[in-house]
Amino acid sequence: MAKQSNIITWAAKFASLALLCLLLTVGQAWANLIAEQSYFEDKTGELTFDQVSKKPFKSYTGILSKGFSPSVFWLKLKIAQPHDKSNDNQPIALRVRPPYLDEIQLYDSKILPLVLTTGDMYSWHDQAFQSVNHGFILEPGAQPRFVWLRIKSSSSMIVGVDAEVLDVMMAIEKKQLYTNSIDVVLMVFLLCWSLLLLIFKIDKISVAFVALQVASLAFSLAYFGFIRIYYSQIISSHAANEIYSYLFILMPAAYLLFYRSLLQEYKPPIWMMRALLTLQFYPLLGLILMLAQKQQLALHLNALIALTSFAILSVASICVFKNRRKIDQNKLIPPLLVAISCWLFTVGSITIILPGLGVVDASDLSLYRFTFQSFFSALIIGSTVYLRTKKMEQSTNQALARAKEEAYFERKRREEQNVFFAMLTHEIRTPLTAMAYSVQTAMPQNELKKQIERGVTEIDKIIEHCSQAQRIEEGNYVIDRNSIHLSDLIATAIEKCHTNNRIRTDAVPNLVIETDAALTLVVLNNLIENALKYSDPNSVVSITCEVETLNNHTGASISITNQLGQFDLPDPKRLFEKYYRSPSAHAITGSGLGLFLVRSFVKALGGIVTYHPIENKVTFKIWLPL
Repeated sequence: MAKQSNIITWAAKFASLALLCLLLTVGQAWANLIAEQSYFEDKTGELTFDQVSKKPFKSYTGILSKGFSPSVFWLKLKIAQPHDKSNDNQPIALRVRPPYLDEIQLYDSKILPLVLTTGDMYSWHDQAFQSVNHGFILEPGAQPRFVWLRIKSSSSMIVGVDAEVLDVMMAIEKKQLYTNSIDVVLMVFLLCWSLLLLIFKIDKISVAFVALQVASLAFSLAYFGFIRIYYSQIISSHAANEIYSYLFILMPAAYLLFYRSLLQEYKPPIWMMRALLTLQFYPLLGLILMLAQKQQLALHLNALIALTSFAILSVASICVFKNRRKIDQNKLIPPLLVAISCWLFTVGSITIILPGLGVVDASDLSLYRFTFQSFFSALIIGSTVYLRTKKMEQSTNQALARAKEEAYFERKRREEQNVFFAMLTHEIRTPLTAMAYSVQTAMPQNELKKQIERGVTEIDKIIEHCSQAQRIEEGNYVIDRNSIHLSDLIATAIEKCHTNNRIRTDAVPNLVIETDAALTLVVLNNLIENALKYSDPNSVVSITCEVETLNNHTGASISITNQLGQFDLPDPKRLFEKYYRSPSAHAITGSGLGLFLVRSFVKALGGIVTYHPIENKVTFKIWLPL
């Protein structure tokens, strides 16, 4: 999935190139030798050429569009002489589009009473004019002449006729063949991509997208005549026509399946979804009508149902857009983009359907309406699925990242828990062992009491440190700042140590700071106790205070210095880590939380704590804002 962006970029370029080829092909259709064209509608479908030739024909221009009509239409065409005089003796190709017309008969004044026949109900290999459309090859003629076409179709009666010198017409047809092939290749690409998406994540939208691409590819092969051309030895012309008709019925249902699956995530009105679900199953009724030899009725009804379905789809997308503030914004595709996708698809589809119904006049582009539909739908639906896939990929990556992060923190929590229990059992066992030994050893009552009190005090400190560390991790403390003399705090901290004869202070008198007295006292207590504990028993611990400016801010700097004694220097990189104690410090009871608490509380107070080992002395320096 990591390379999907590049794939889609190349697909967009590919589609643009194919669309350009299509436009060039369409553009060639305007240059032809048809000087006049008119039509006659035979509502009975039983009139002969002699009868029709005496009827009045109605003149028309461009494309004849009569919707789903059971009538047979006769076209009277005046073929002009070639523009280039050197082509007067060249055969002329008469091309009839679109390729789904059932039966086309040619009545040429130069070859009568011979009648030529083509259409998708006839074998492609038996035709003189073999192309992706239908047509005839006319004998050369230097003078203008009239030809008649009798056209019968079970599908929509949209007919466009062109005439040109054979070589020129075959070049035009070759370009259209290239365009059709590119369209099919694009459908194959989208089908492969949809299958990859289905493998990546199976959900109803992915399944609907695959179903749509399968139907689109099959329909493109049938509409462009590839089934009739390449599989004529396996599939009869009649069967190929039936396949095309049923795929024509199936396509709107495939589009509805996709958009219903997409819209259901956004909870549009229930009655609309139920109505679309009912209309989506029309192919079953269409199949019954086709089996009952009501093919044109089935196709006509299918076009009306498709028009109704896409209109409801558009209204449902408007409801999604109006309710976008009530919709979960964590959806894979924002409601606005879903609505825009539905609107564009609906507008494009209705534009294609209306000429087929004969409601609006057809244009030359109408002859390629299903080609445009495949490109247009691929662009809109492919973009929608791509955006959804990217969001899904992002969500998956975020979920994986969260899972990794949670796993990391869970592993870290368990490791800390193991370290905590190891520390607790080891450090509490030391004073308990000393207390048990004192009880079992004969000694004065006062001395026994002191030993027990000392052990209880050490255990109490360990428990207090653990409790404070828990409060830090949970953020369960509030900073209560008050003005207080720093010398009073230091004096209180020294008094709690019960060994003030080893401590020497040098502080700025009457230095007042804005701080939380309780937290600051915890910091001072821990640093002073550490200095006393890890230094020579006969050495002096020095505490100095001064005003210092740090990063343009004035604050109080407190330095606590002690001699190293018999203990090794701790690792400066791990000094403030939770539960860290230097190897030589394990001989003395401790939790490994003292300096962790110091750094955490100093940071909470807006200060900085630093460690400075110098020769055989260790200094911890605290800076707190005034």
